[in-house]
Amino acid sequence: MNRPVPTLTLWPSSLRFLSFITLQITKPGLLTSPFLNDPLPSSHGYTHPTSLIQRGEATSYNVRFLVTCTSPISLLTTSMTPSQLPGEVLLQIIEHVLSDIPKKNRDSKLQVGPSQQAKELAMVDNTFRAAVDNYYQRAFHTFHPNGEPTVLGSLQPWIPRHDCPMSEHMLFWQERLGSAWPGTADLEEQISDFDERKPHNVRSVRVDTRVPGFSRTPDCLSWTKSNFHTWMLSAALLCRIAQPNPRLRVLHLRLSAHADFYTVIEGLIASNPRLTDIVIEDDSHPDLDGLRRPVLDLASLCNDEHEDSYHELERFIIRAPALQVNAVDCGPFLSRIRSAETFCLAAYQFITRQSPWLWVLELLKNMRYVDRFEVSTSLQSNANYRTLRSTIDPIELRYLKHLVLDLAEVDARLLRRLQAPLLKHMQIRSLYPVASHGDLATNHFPNLLCATIWCPGGAIERFRFLGLRKRQYIHNIPDALHLEQEIDAAILIYVLKINPSLPTVEEVTMERPSKRARIGPSELQNEPPRPQSV
Repeated sequence: MNRPVPTLTLWPSSLRFLSFITLQITKPGLLTSPFLNDPLPSSHGYTHPTSLIQRGEATSYNVRFLVTCTSPISLLTTSMTPSQLPGEVLLQIIEHVLSDIPKKNRDSKLQVGPSQQAKELAMVDNTFRAAVDNYYQRAFHTFHPNGEPTVLGSLQPWIPRHDCPMSEHMLFWQERLGSAWPGTADLEEQISDFDERKPHNVRSVRVDTRVPGFSRTPDCLSWTKSNFHTWMLSAALLCRIAQPNPRLRVLHLRLSAHADFYTVIEGLIASNPRLTDIVIEDDSHPDLDGLRRPVLDLASLCNDEHEDSYHELERFIIRAPALQVNAVDCGPFLSRIRSAETFCLAAYQFITRQSPWLWVLELLKNMRYVDRFEVSTSLQSNANYRTLRSTIDPIELRYLKHLVLDLAEVDARLLRRLQAPLLKHMQIRSLYPVASHGDLATNHFPNLLCATIWCPGGAIERFRFLGLRKRQYIHNIPDALHLEQEIDAAILIYVLKINPSLPTVEEVTMERPSKRARIGPSELQNEPPRPQSV
C-alpha cells in the first residue's frame, strides 16, 4: 500500500514579489490539534494562520498570509509537495504559525505552547521538520504572551501596593498575563526542550521560569521551605539560558522573586551586548513575608568589557512589584537606553540619591525618542532626600504619547519641565496632591486626550492643575463629586478640545451682588444725603 503524500495547494492573489497566499496542507492521519480557526480583522491587511482542523480521517491546515519572495510567484491554483514549495515561503509559514497564539487559546488554563505546535508541524513531513529545526535555531520560545508587553497611558491597571490584598494582586496580573494566570509552563518540559535543541545561538529567547504556586501563596516563607525542589528546577532553567550569546537580540523572561535569580539576570543582560528588546515579568506578591527581597542593580546591567559595543535598547520593560531597584549609580545604563521607544520600570522601590521625581527627570533627559514611558513603585515612601541645588532645563520629548507615573510625589515641579506636544494619554498616582506646587500653564499638553489622576484632594483641583479649563473636563466628573474635598479614587476624564481660533471665554463665577448695586436709579435719587463729618 502506497503511503499518501501530503499536498499543498496555493492560491496567490497576485503575481507580484509581495503576495497574499492561501495555503492548505493536507496530511492523512495527522493528530488533531486543539486549535480553532482564528482570522484577524481585515484591517490588519492579512489573516492570521488558522489551525489544524479535523475532517474525518484527514487533517487540513489553512493559512492566508503576506509572503515576501525573492522571485515572482508564478503558481496558479495547484497542488504540490512541501519539498516543491519555495524555501523562503516555507520558513515564513513556520515563523507565522509559531510566533503567535490562536485567539481562543489565550484564556484556556492549559495553554498549547510553541513546543507542542512545533512537534505537530514537524509531523507533516521531513521538509516541515527541517523548517521547524531551522526556526528553532533562531528562536527558543516556551510560552505565548497575552499580547505584546507595552505601556498604556489610559485604562491600565495600577501596580499593586506593598500591603494590597490578594484580590488586587490577582486583578493586576490577570489583566497583564490573561485569565490563564497563574498558570505556568512546565519547568521540566522546558529544560528537556532546551537540552534537546541546544539553542545557544538563537536571536530570541522567551522562557517562563516561574515557580508554580508561589505568586498566590499567603505565606511565602513556609511555602518556599516545603517546595524547595521547584526552586531548584527554576534555577536550573534560568542558568541554562544565562549564557553569553553574541546573536541574542530579544529576551522575554517570566520569573519568581528570588534574591539570587536577579544576580543571574544582571549578568545575562550585561554579557549580551546586542540585546535590543528586554521584557522581565515577575508576578510575585509585593509582601514577601520575611524572604530576602531581590535587588536589581542598574549599574550591573553594563560592564566595562562591552561598554563600547552595546547596542542601544529599543524596548526595556521590567514589571516586578516585589523587586527593589538600585539606581544610585546608573550612568552606563542611561547610555544604553538613549534610543528606547518603550520604557517601563514598575518595581517595589527605587533606591536613589535624590527624590524619585528628580530621578525620573534624569531618565527622561536621556530618552529623547521615548514614545511610551512608565515609572511606578509599589511602596509609597515619603523619605527625606537631598534638596535640588541646580536648575533643570525643560526636556523636549517630541515623540512621547503615553505617560504613566505612580510615585510618592508627582506635581508641577516634574510635569512643568516636560515639553511633550504629542502627549495624548496620561496616568498619574501620587501620595500628595498634584496641585501642591502650583498648576501648569494653560494648554501645557496641547494634544492631551485623556488623563487619569489618583491623589488626595478634590476632583476639580486635579484637572485644573493640568492647565485645563473647567468646560474641558467637567462633563466626566459626576455631580456628586463636584463639592467633595477628599476623594480616594482614580478619576478618568476625556479632554474636550477647544478651537484655538475662537476667543477665550472667561469662566463665569456666580456671586451675590452688593446691596447698593441692587438699588435702582430712582431709589438712589430719593435717598437722603449722608451727614457730613466735620
